[in-house]
Amino acid sequence: MRQYFGAAAFLLGSFLNGPVAANTDSNSNSDIYPLADDLFYGSKGLQYQPTGSATDLWLGLRFQSRYDDFQGSITSIEQLSSELESGAELRRGRIKGGGTLWATWLSIYSEYDFKSDTLLDYRVTVRPLDWLGVRVGQWKSEFNRERVDSSGKQQFVERSLSNYWFTVDRQLGVAFSP
Repeated sequence: MRQYFGAAAFLLGSFLNGPVAANTDSNSNSDIYPLADDLFYGSKGLQYQPTGSATDLWLGLRFQSRYDDFQGSITSIEQLSSELESGAELRRGRIKGGGTLWATWLSIYSEYDFKSDTLLDYRVTVRPLDWLGVRVGQWKSEFNRERVDSSGKQQFVERSLSNYWFTVDRQLGVAFSP
């Protein structure tokens, strides 16, 4: 069942990346493609922004696949001459969503991983005052920039070899921030 859901999500992502009329607003930093009155496709994915409301929700899909001429690794010289199977695999498939809900001081975020069938992040952040924020849920601990920033946005020198051994992964909790 999980494979079918992943395939359907892939097809939906491919459909949304297809040609639609582009926004002609010259003040726009990113391309936003209108799909309906309050529904757009932009840099974060599918976006819902009702007019006259502070609600601004988005939903995005991310897939990382790999195709090998053979599956597995070659461990001996004899395997070089043998016929090896080829295949494709889904390395990472995630659906992410978030944004502001009803008011600018209330934001939500969630991230689900198809491959491991795990809900990775789910959090609610309330910032009623400029100097006070409260976050409840599960998210990556913000101990260093390397863990919080996407690996696609990092340079080689920003990645450490010891990251795997000293990783403090997602934790459940409550955080107060200024």
